[in-house]
Amino acid sequence: NWQIIQNGIVAIERAEQLLTTTPEQDPSKEALVLKDVEGNVEFRKVTFSYGGGKERVFAELNFQVSAGEIIALVGESGGGKSTLIDLISGYYYPTKGKVFIDGNDTRKLNLESLREHIAVVPQEVVLFNDTIMTNIKYGNFRASDVLAKAAAERASANVFIEKFPQQYKQMVGERGVRLSVGQKQRIAIARAILRDPKILILDEPTSALDSKTERFITESLEGLMRGRTTFIIAHRLSTVRKADRIFVIDEGLIVEMGTHDELMAIMGGNYRNRYELHVGLQ
Repeated sequence: NWQIIQNGIVAIERAEQLLTTTPEQDPSKEALVLKDVEGNVEFRKVTFSYGGGKERVFAELNFQVSAGEIIALVGESGGGKSTLIDLISGYYYPTKGKVFIDGNDTRKLNLESLREHIAVVPQEVVLFNDTIMTNIKYGNFRASDVLAKAAAERASANVFIEKFPQQYKQMVGERGVRLSVGQKQRIAIARAILRDPKILILDEPTSALDSKTERFITESLEGLMRGRTTFIIAHRLSTVRKADRIFVIDEGLIVEMGTHDELMAIMGGNYRNRYELHVGLQ
């Protein structure tokens, strides 16, 4: 009984911490609600630091991405790739400079409406101990079962779902323990399809997969990326060759920018060195 009491106290403390957390956006302030989004993204002289300026990540970062472009972000771990994505999603704001979505400063946007137009397929998929249907609908809880099943088919997730005894009512277990890594990724892709975003973020979604499963997932991702502004965070450079442009980020700066062929033509270039090292390790 004493153990139960102790666990309850810890749960209460965590709940209290959550309930007292300051909201991201002051609900009393007017903010622009995004409705029709094309997916244009611009960073204008963006400088960003964590911890009140002690740890600078970017210094006057400038680039423009047109709607529908596929951008690959390449660089060392901790170089700022994930931070760049967080700035687009409004989880942080620039210390200096501005981030624009379709010409609108993210500081002035309603965060809920901004994130409604963004979907993420992460490296490590978070699943809840619930049915497959509920986990797919996490991408859009307003969607019907029919739309969720259609999204699963487009993600090729129906192939394994329909083999389960309860199909879409199958429980996935704590953190999706009953599903393989590849199956979890297909659920994540189905979520993104159901969300129907204008801006898509792929955070190294195939890094933990074997070659056969990676090829299968890549085909689903290519269909998902079509017509959407896409940012791919990649360490395995084989996944970025089809990108419209590749941004090579080093110590908070975009040191190289171009297509795969253009960057490979730079003798001694950062991207070329990375690619040759990657190929040599395979």
